[in-house]
Amino acid sequence: MQKLIKMTIIFFLLLSFFSSISVFSKTQDSDKETVQDGWSSIDNVFSNQEINKLIKKPMAGPIKIGFTAKEVREVMGIPDSIDEEKYIYYYRQSPIFFDLQWKVQSWDNRYGHLDAVQETVKITPGSHIAEVFKERGLPLRISKIDYSYQLEYPEDIIYISENWRVEAIWDKQVIEYNQNRESMRMEDFLEEFKNYQEENKNL
Repeated sequence: MQKLIKMTIIFFLLLSFFSSISVFSKTQDSDKETVQDGWSSIDNVFSNQEINKLIKKPMAGPIKIGFTAKEVREVMGIPDSIDEEKYIYYYRQSPIFFDLQWKVQSWDNRYGHLDAVQETVKITPGSHIAEVFKERGLPLRISKIDYSYQLEYPEDIIYISENWRVEAIWDKQVIEYNQNRESMRMEDFLEEFKNYQEENKNL
């Protein structure tokens, strides 16, 4: 009887030993499969780096309005996340907004993560004088005319109101041309008209 009990115990010990070996080997095999399939965290890091090397093109940037999604990837590599419903690529906290054809409409580069064309401030009537200085720098000269200030730049003249807002922007060449016409003689007007006819006779 005791011999039978000993044999039973040995049998169960051997059974548990072999089953643990098979479980361990299956675990090892599944780990190998995971690494081969590219699902491990370390492998993901290296695969993204390798893919970016293949996708990114030297001298492809900076990103501009109208770039396709492919052209953006050639500059920036794979996005960290994509919002397909809203047509947005995210590189860290910096989004790039696309239209329905996946062409770049705009971006937000306040954190400096994007290799994008530097956005310029557009000066329009109503802009503050600080925006004018930021965009154009200091003018060649400043003149006060009645209740306005005239800022003269190489290509245009900007008029600033008393509350430091842009009132008007005039092309300097147009102003100079109009000023020159005020002192023109009748012969000069006729000569100008004759030249105009010659230039447009074939139209």
